[in-house]
Amino acid sequence: MKIFISILILLLIISAFYIVPIINSVVISKKIISQTVPFSQVNKDAELTILVAGDSTVFGTGAENPNDSIAGRFAIDYPESEIFNLSESGLKTDGLLEKLEIHLENKTYDYIHIQIGANDIVSFTNYESLEKDLISILDLVSEKSDNVTILTAADVGDVKVFKYPISKYLSIRTKVIRDIFINSISKYENIEYIDLYSNKEMIKKFKEDPEKYYAEDMFHPNGLAYGLWYDAIKDKFGK
Repeated sequence: MKIFISILILLLIISAFYIVPIINSVVISKKIISQTVPFSQVNKDAELTILVAGDSTVFGTGAENPNDSIAGRFAIDYPESEIFNLSESGLKTDGLLEKLEIHLENKTYDYIHIQIGANDIVSFTNYESLEKDLISILDLVSEKSDNVTILTAADVGDVKVFKYPISKYLSIRTKVIRDIFINSISKYENIEYIDLYSNKEMIKKFKEDPEKYYAEDMFHPNGLAYGLWYDAIKDKFGK
């Protein structure tokens, strides 16, 4: 009986080591999301129309100010543009496809930027299903804009809330999904992939000083980190 109790206590301690940081992160994330106002910019006379679409990183979760989000930074660089924000926290690739099919039915944009895939990594989305939905998204947006950029995520396994071996498994999924995106996007001339995964300078900054670049939940980027993402996006914009 004593051995059983000891084993049970040990299992509880091990479970807490893995699960408690994730639970804490989720609780804090929900609080941050509830306080976040996604950035958009209305300008019916705009000569440049921009659609930003995707998950909580498009929603702006983690940015201290909406102007520090990806959409907000586009507005700073292109103040006369119109920016539509089509985002939802927790969105996965299949959900984005549904939103885009409705929104783009009778619309086109000068530029479309998409951030999606991180939730597919942590939610264990089937790879074949993801690829099918992604190709449908690419087919759609390639016809709705001549200039499209897409990013997924850097190595999700590097996020501090995930401990080994969970972190290792998420790193594997990150790499597989990254490859799916790269291979699928390579078939479209007007779509560029933004590869945060291979951005060594950015990765080094996140690893050396995570408190500086992550939001309070230690999962989402903060405003400063979105600035690094935006710099990577601008390198592809207009190519």
